[in-house]
Amino acid sequence: MEKARKAGIKIGIIHADMRNFKTKEKFDFAFCMLGSIAIESNREFLSHSDSVASCLGSGGLYLIDASIGFDWTGLGRERWTVIKNGLTVNVEWEGVPMNLVEQKIIDKVIVEVIEDGKSKTFKTEKVDKIIFPQEFLELVGKNGKFEFLGWYNSFNLAEPLENAKKINKPMSLLRRK
Repeated sequence: MEKARKAGIKIGIIHADMRNFKTKEKFDFAFCMLGSIAIESNREFLSHSDSVASCLGSGGLYLIDASIGFDWTGLGRERWTVIKNGLTVNVEWEGVPMNLVEQKIIDKVIVEVIEDGKSKTFKTEKVDKIIFPQEFLELVGKNGKFEFLGWYNSFNLAEPLENAKKINKPMSLLRRK
């Protein structure tokens, strides 16, 4: 945010229920970070899609970071650490199967932030639905308000997932009709 402000770029942030929200103005870009589409059913995903579509102008882009279950065999636990400018962030994610028929998991995240020898821990646990790629395309089609532009690896538009040998940080890109 600070970098954008210094560059004279205005960035708006909306804090709302992703499944049902409205905005007063139209935007050119919407971004859902870190697999944070929190839904428990396809109906909730369609409501989310309607909400995003209503806040984007024609031609506006919707970038979804993760959130689509490209590697459904990858449930389990992942850990990683980021160290930058004297700050250490340890992240642990775990997806625990809850209901295989409904594609529901218990999504657990623990984030530990260490700075100047002091540590803070943040924990979240929620029920989530895995959306598989072909299911995602069907839901986008059913919504009817977006054009599917593609799936890409590691935020690299030159690396479509269809050509990827390994999927790493998948993103999905949609354009508002």
